[in-house]
Amino acid sequence: VIEYVDHLHEHFTDPVRITNGHYLPPTAPGLNAQMHPETLKEYLYPDGPVWTARV
Repeated sequence: VIEYVDHLHEHFTDPVRITNGHYLPPTAPGLNAQMHPETLKEYLYPDGPVWTARV
């Protein structure tokens, strides 16, 4: 599965890279969907600050 959302790349430790309209292979083996710990903490549902600020 290949999906690219430009405004979310800063949340991932090894985001998708596109050069000249082509996806580049990941630099590490695996799915490479690891998120930064700070992002996980902020968006933790339902107690993270992103969710509690909306109430």
